[in-house]
Amino acid sequence: MEAPDYVEMEKLIKSEVHHIKPYRRNWCIDTGSGKWIAKKIANKRYASWWLNIDQELRLRGFQSMLTIQSDDQTWFLTPFIESRTGNYSNKNDIKKMISTLARFHHLGRGLKTPPVEGASFLLYHRLYYRLLQFYQVMCNMNHFPEDLSRILRRVGEKYYKAGVHTWKRLSHYPIIPLTNSYRMGNCLAHRDLASHNWIVDHREKVWLIDFETADYDLQLGDYFQISTRMLAENDWDMECLNEIMQSYESFLPLTTLEKKIYHILLSFPNEFYRESIGLAKRKAGYNWDSSLHYLHKISNHFDRWNQAIARLNI
Repeated sequence: MEAPDYVEMEKLIKSEVHHIKPYRRNWCIDTGSGKWIAKKIANKRYASWWLNIDQELRLRGFQSMLTIQSDDQTWFLTPFIESRTGNYSNKNDIKKMISTLARFHHLGRGLKTPPVEGASFLLYHRLYYRLLQFYQVMCNMNHFPEDLSRILRRVGEKYYKAGVHTWKRLSHYPIIPLTNSYRMGNCLAHRDLASHNWIVDHREKVWLIDFETADYDLQLGDYFQISTRMLAENDWDMECLNEIMQSYESFLPLTTLEKKIYHILLSFPNEFYRESIGLAKRKAGYNWDSSLHYLHKISNHFDRWNQAIARLNI
């Protein structure tokens, strides 16, 4: 992993750099008066696009993002703050994160920055691709380590059928034109709302971070993604679901159509697919023991998940 150059960092930060050390998959830059996190730019065109988006959002009043310094070519720098990862099992964190997401969506609608050139990978593409990937995992389930194969043999078919059923139900609703309308309307979605992309500082302020996958897309996809992750962590507790919906819709109400699609999306086993695929493909960021434990937890709550969905649709 290529380290940042001291001289370049000093020019960018406008401060003397004392130390540069690896930090997770990035670099920590210590200036003596403060620390910065340096992240290598993977796509220059996208980086330029995001800098414009960042500026627009701040001008509109969204300040729950860390400030960015960049050379527009190689590095993104953000200030290091003492913080903890957002906790999807903590009710106070849940309320703050969902409310922040609703503001991010509200202020990220109708942006002036044109979309990045190239093919888009929108919500309905991502759902179908994940279903296809899980099907491929199921076809090869006996070739994985026994701990994973055992889970897939026990409940994999049930989860696959649930995904197929949800996909068929979605086909009866205009999710494709709805998604395209958000795309054409320059409506911003984060698209990777794992808990590690939320941090909470010592004042309990919530920050949304890591926008490498953000794009113009159906914002309902973010709401669905974060909901299923929070609900999986909370054993599909209906009180948690009500907290999520109230926290979001008190700031940004959903239309009748969006509510219906959201309710259907909750029956798509996104979390089980994501963890299974991550482990099967040995993707970076998936710790075998912790991810397998989480997958066990999800697999044991199949009936509870279905009961929650049934109550929601009454």
